Amino acid sequence: MNRVDRLFAITLILQHKQRVRAQDLARTFEVSERTIYRDMTALSESGVPIVALPGEGYELAEGYFLRPITLTPEEARALFLAAQMLISHTTGRVPADAELALAKVAAVMPHELRAEV
Repeated sequence: MNRVDRLFAITLILQHKQRVRAQDLARTFEVSERTIYRDMTALSESGVPIVALPGEGYELAEGYFLRPITLTPEEARALFLAAQMLISHTTGRVPADAELALAKVAAVMPHELRAEV
């Protein structure tokens, strides 16, 4: 995964979870904690309001979110079904990429729609 994709994925993880530790992000993305620290600095410098809590991890400032996408419930179900089929019936990078894509879509979906899917 290139850095830009990782930065976007980190932002989505922070939006989805309340707080995450650098060591957990490092494990998720298979990079060093130092790389995660640099990524957090880059996100902060680019305007993403990262809050660092010493000994506890990182979180987004309250009220920050990425703009949601607009899908009908039927479109969302179709997208999730297609991705689940890819995950179940392919090998190599495709399953991991499909899971990451699903996480990105789910992170920006309105909560009501996410609950329906």
